[in-house]
Amino acid sequence: RARTVNRHRRMMPLAGVHPSAGARVFVAPSATVIGNVRLGDDASVFYGSVLRGDLGQSIEVGERTSIGDRVTVVRVGVVCDLRASC
Repeated sequence: RARTVNRHRRMMPLAGVHPSAGARVFVAPSATVIGNVRLGDDASVFYGSVLRGDLGQSIEVGERTSIGDRVTVVRVGVVCDLRASC
């Protein structure tokens, strides 16, 4: 029987910077968190979403905050702080 291999990496570094995640964080199998991104406790990143913190810029997702399906967040020189319980 053939095995299906999923090579998708949900959390990956960019330019040597790794994302970090608090306790009980959910990142959906088809979501991607790249680079300088911090996920607070109980945060969720749902299906098809992409969070990319690059070029020295960070993305902060607060505690109990949910990033919905197919959302893209890219930090390009402005404050990107997604607060708690959003």
